[in-house]
Amino acid sequence: MAEAAGPDEDDVLTPGYKAPEKVGIADMMKSEGKDDEDEALQRWKAQLLAGAESSTGGPPVEVMKMELHSSEAGREPMILDLTGDISALAEKANCYQVKEGTEFQVQIFFKVNGEVVSGLKYTQKVFKGPIKLGSESHMLGSYGPKAEIQMAKTPKDDFASGMMARTTVKCVSKFVDDDGVVHKEWTWWLKIAKDWAK
Repeated sequence: MAEAAGPDEDDVLTPGYKAPEKVGIADMMKSEGKDDEDEALQRWKAQLLAGAESSTGGPPVEVMKMELHSSEAGREPMILDLTGDISALAEKANCYQVKEGTEFQVQIFFKVNGEVVSGLKYTQKVFKGPIKLGSESHMLGSYGPKAEIQMAKTPKDDFASGMMARTTVKCVSKFVDDDGVVHKEWTWWLKIAKDWAK
């Protein structure tokens, strides 16, 4: 269930970014194509509203899965199923082992129901024991309601490498919007090793 998050000084914010005023689907559809709107804004609104009528009911955002894609040829993505009971992900014994220094990208699959959700972002904090090693935040954009599953990607990055980087860390990930509503939060474990798990 989505809930509004309180202020968290550890969350990485986009400097200078101010959330837009909330506007409902009905109001957006009424104003679509107005002459005083520029062409780019009309295209953006048309894209957001494209599936509004076919959207099904449910929570505002349903996060289905997260995939960790490696740039290594022929390697299948690691898939974290985020539906149902996800408590097993938080167990260290279920860690995902990756090869140090490999380029990767996170992809999140989700459904938006009912209203446009603005400023969706993926945030993550990484811990080694009680010590926070770092945090990151990736703005993914605004999404309109659609019957089908949508996908957002973070920029590509590299896993750390070297003897000090080879360790197991706890990751706390969130899918949150401009209003501070946390649509999904999950804890999972990542082991950075010399090679992929066998």
